[in-house]
Parts: sequence; structure tokens; C-alpha cells
Amino acid sequence: MKKITISKSFFEKLAIIYVICPIIVFLFGWTRFYIALITTGLLVYATYKFIKKNVLNDDKIIYIDLRILFTIIVILGIWCWTSGIGGFFVQRWDHHARNAVFRDLITYDWPVIYPKTGNGLVYYFTFWMIPALIGKIAGWTVANIALLVWSILGVILVYLGLCFVLKATTSKKLIVLLIVFIIWSGLNVVGLGIADVLGYNNFTVSGAYGWADALGGYQYTPNTGLMKWVFNQTIVPWLLTTLFLLHKDDISVYAYIGVLMLPYGPLPFVGIFLIMVLWAFSKIRKNKIILILKKSFSIPNICSILAIVPIFYTFFKCNVAANGDAANSGFGLYVPLNAFNYKYFIVLLLFFILEFGIYSLLIWKKYKTDAMFWIVNALLILIPYFRLGSGRDFCMRVSIPELFILMVYVIGYLFDIKGEFSKNITAQFLIIVLAIASLGTIGDYGEDIKEIRAAGHFPVVADDVKTFEGHQVYNDPEVWYTINFLTPYPKEKAFYKYISK
Repeated sequence: MKKITISKSFFEKLAIIYVICPIIVFLFGWTRFYIALITTGLLVYATYKFIKKNVLNDDKIIYIDLRILFTIIVILGIWCWTSGIGGFFVQRWDHHARNAVFRDLITYDWPVIYPKTGNGLVYYFTFWMIPALIGKIAGWTVANIALLVWSILGVILVYLGLCFVLKATTSKKLIVLLIVFIIWSGLNVVGLGIADVLGYNNFTVSGAYGWADALGGYQYTPNTGLMKWVFNQTIVPWLLTTLFLLHKDDISVYAYIGVLMLPYGPLPFVGIFLIMVLWAFSKIRKNKIILILKKSFSIPNICSILAIVPIFYTFFKCNVAANGDAANSGFGLYVPLNAFNYKYFIVLLLFFILEFGIYSLLIWKKYKTDAMFWIVNALLILIPYFRLGSGRDFCMRVSIPELFILMVYVIGYLFDIKGEFSKNITAQFLIIVLAIASLGTIGDYGEDIKEIRAAGHFPVVADDVKTFEGHQVYNDPEVWYTINFLTPYPKEKAFYKYISK
């Protein structure tokens, strides 16, 4: 069997290029030329120092059988296609807004300020930058093909990153990794069944990750669900989380890796930021705090912060849902203390058990001395108590890095099973739990089939909004969620006053 050699150095260089290129396109497309030059220079220099110190001398390699690699690429490509990315399969409801954002990025000059209303487009659309640039040249259809190809490339890079993190070197491990990566989920079907018995939900074919909607609205979204609903703030955060895991013992690159996530999604950025801070604190016992602080003030960290944080903080601060300008927006408790009662406590307890607790309980003996394992579990307990904006997005999206790392621990446990599998009760139970969890993913695709039958055509594209031009920021009669995408009077905001073109 012919094997392909992939070096860790090659993977990391390709991953970093994949992440920073859309950011650079944003900088030159949305900010003043001299600001774009300075910030791009800082980002490129930070990347150069990161690669020189942390990547070039890394001689780790993995060998993958050519046929296995081809099969993996095909399956990951099908996964992306069936996620609805590009509009070539079935799209979920969120795509009505995402297609409008993508089309407006193609149609209007950057920065996007709508001529009729004067509103500005403010959203974490960095993932679309390169496909949108292609769309400006070649049109809507080609742009969607580019978006699908770009997404497939990103998911392949995530998979390769997991191979290095988990040292997946055998065909068996590569296949196990692929399967768990795609089906990773909590026991949502069990939650839906319980909700149905209690009269809060009807048990039906679906992804089931909305099982707690009528019980409190908490949600931890499985991997396939993330791809179907919010791929734009999922693929790159997954990729950067793998880079963090590869460099988690080197605090001199924490900020460099972490802030690269900010342009792709402020909520996943919060998730990885919390992990990094707590992980750094956990190392203080073994290292002098002065040494840790000294290492943290590295060139990659400082330059990347200067290049990215001021730009994207001021840009995202324009968003109405995030800055507190709309009712029930801003940061706060998801359920106010005066409304929190025994019902919410019981639902949260069930939510914790089904979404991640069952996995952690099964594998904790192996990782009981691993601080990262406990940090991830602690954060998954705390995250649902808070909100940013008026919905549950904080719970659903801050948890992306945490759930991804927990998945890594579960796969690592499966990889390290000692002795005969038939005698390992814990491993058998873990497989059963994963199998039950996979029913949600199967149900997600069942829902796609139902959508196709109901629509009577294929593909089923969610594209009713078309554009945010002509829509009000507040209380729009046609699109109620415009506060998530528009800002009024942009020229009065700091980003547009001092930074944008």
C-alpha cells in the first residue's frame, strides 16, 4: 500500500495561511489603506516569528495510506456538501440570513453601507471573504462553489490537525477519528424522548439538539449541526483549537493563536480565551509567575493582538445585539436570579449529564490528573448561565472549543484502550453512548429528506431574505433578527470614524 507522508510543519503552515488570508482580505477591503498595511505587516511578522520558532524545526510526520486518505477526503467533502454550504443540498433556516450576508458582500462595495437606509453590515463574516472576493469577479454561482471548496479544505485541515494531536497513525485510528468527528454529539435523542414524555416536545426525526427548547432553551450543538447552521464560525475555530492543543505548553503563542479566532467568531474566541487563561493559571504551580508573564510578552502574541483586537473589537462593537443598544441585549445572565427556580436546576442537571457529563464520567479515571480535562468540564458547566444578546448564542457558540476538546479526550480514550475490547466494560459502554448520540446526526439527515419531500425539488435553498438593503435595524416588519447583522448610523461609530475606508 502506498503511503502519503504529511509533516506537521507543512500542516501548520498551510493551516495558518488558511486562517490569515481572509483576515488580510478584510483588512484591505474594510479599513483605510495605511491601517491595512500596518496591521497586515504586524500580522505577517507575528506569523513569521511563530513559524520560525514553533513550526520549522518540528520534524514530526504522519503516514497515511493513499486509499484511506482519498476515502477520508471524499467523505469529508460529502459531509460539507450535505451541510448545505453553497446551497447544493438542503439548507437550514439560518441560511436565509447567511445567504443575504454573502450576497451583500459580493454585491456592494466594502465596507458595506446600504445606500437606501444608510445602515452598515456588521457580522463575523471573515470566513466568506475569499469566496466573496471570487464572487465579485465571477458571480454568485461560482462564489458558492468557491465557498464549498473553501469549507472542504478547512475541514480537511481540521482532520489533519486532529491526526497530529491524537497521533493517529494507523488505518483503524484514522477511521475511528473520522467517524467520531462527524457524529460527535450529546445524547440529544434521549433528551428529546424525555421532553416528549413530559409533554414539552414531540418526538420526531430530527437532529434533536433543540430538545431543551421548551425546557429552558439550553443547547450544545453537535458537529454536524454546527456545520449545517454556523459553519462560518465553526471550521476555523476548530482548526485553531487543534493548533492550541499542539502548542498548549507554550504560552508565548497563546494570544497569537487565540486572537486569530476573534475575526471568525467572537463567541468561540471567548471559549478558547477562557480555556487559555485557566490553563495558564494551572501551570503557575510548576513555573514561576514572572517567567510565565515574560513568555507571554512574545512578539507573536503582542503583534497579533495589535493587528487584530483594536480592529475587530471596534467593528463588532457596532453590532446592536452585542453592544446593549437593543432590549435584552448585551451581556448578562441567561436566566435572571429572581426567575431561576428548581425547574431550571433540574433541566440544567439533565442537560449537563446528556450533553457532556456521560462522556466525562466514563473517561475521568484516565484523565483525572489532567488539568485541561477539568477546565473544559468546568467551563461546560458554567457557560449556560450566561448570555450575550437576547438569545442562547452564548451557550451554543462559546462552547465550540470546549466540546471539541472533550471530543479529543474521548477519541484519545478509544485509541488507548488496553487489552481485549470484549473485557473492557467502560469502552463498550462508551461505544454504546456514541452510537446513541449518532442517532441525532442520522436524524438530521432524515430531516433533510423530509425537507426535500416537502419542497418537491432539490436542492432546497434557504434564501428568502436576499439582501439586508431596505431593512430596518429595529422591528423590521419582514426580518425580525436584523439587529444581529445591521448597525444604524455607522458613521457615528468609532470603527467607521477612525478605521474604515
